[in-house]
Amino acid sequence: MQSAEALSESCDRFARLEVRGFSPLYDMLATGISADPEMLSLAAHARSGQPAPNLFLAAAHWLLLKGADHPVSAYYPSIAGASTGDGDPYPHFRSFCLEHRQEIIGLISTRLVQTNVVNRCASLMPAFASMALRSNGQPISLVEIGASAGLNLLWDRYGYSYGDGLTYGDAASPVQVSCTLRGSHRPPIPDVLPPVVSRLGLDLNPIDLNDPEATQWLIALVWPERGDERELLRAAIKLSQTDPPVVIPGDALELLQNVCKSVPQDSTLCI
Repeated sequence: MQSAEALSESCDRFARLEVRGFSPLYDMLATGISADPEMLSLAAHARSGQPAPNLFLAAAHWLLLKGADHPVSAYYPSIAGASTGDGDPYPHFRSFCLEHRQEIIGLISTRLVQTNVVNRCASLMPAFASMALRSNGQPISLVEIGASAGLNLLWDRYGYSYGDGLTYGDAASPVQVSCTLRGSHRPPIPDVLPPVVSRLGLDLNPIDLNDPEATQWLIALVWPERGDERELLRAAIKLSQTDPPVVIPGDALELLQNVCKSVPQDSTLCI
């Protein structure tokens, strides 16, 4: 277990450097936890090697998303639709966590912080397209290390908007990724995306996209105010369930060499 001092510093840093300006709720909650010995004692049950603030806040969020009834839910835009709670949410959050102490310990001692941020495909897609152009239009084979649920392996099944009328990919896809370009440079994206002939993920703990508990945990890791990100994730999960990507369990250092040998030789390998 982490010491109370180390956990306090971790929660304070999480509030100041990660969520401030992006999640007002988590800013207040993490700041409150950092100065609360009883809550730090509860957070100390977090699985070794995992970021305790993310894990702890996701556990409470997961319970609320599953229907746990408590006044603190009024402060969660992901539950109430907008933050309708008055005053400081921390006392309510504290009460909720202590009421659900054993459930939270069970979650934070076993779960992992494994996100699958679909919006990252807005940066990945131009890179893959650029590689295809450099290899004279060869199809692409993908190997993703730390793939989580593998949703970013399906980048070619999504639609993309970069503003100013720059749209690419599948305009009919239920997954539409938006990105704002800054500066005068534009990514080298062809009108037709390169074909993907092989896609494999590697992960120590792959997430089964057809397991409702596993996908709900992915959603719980999204900060409560980030509704667009949450809905994009839900759409990508639903799209992928009909033809999920293959994600192989294991250590990439041990698996990567053989996996790379298995991809089609007449394709461009992107790792």
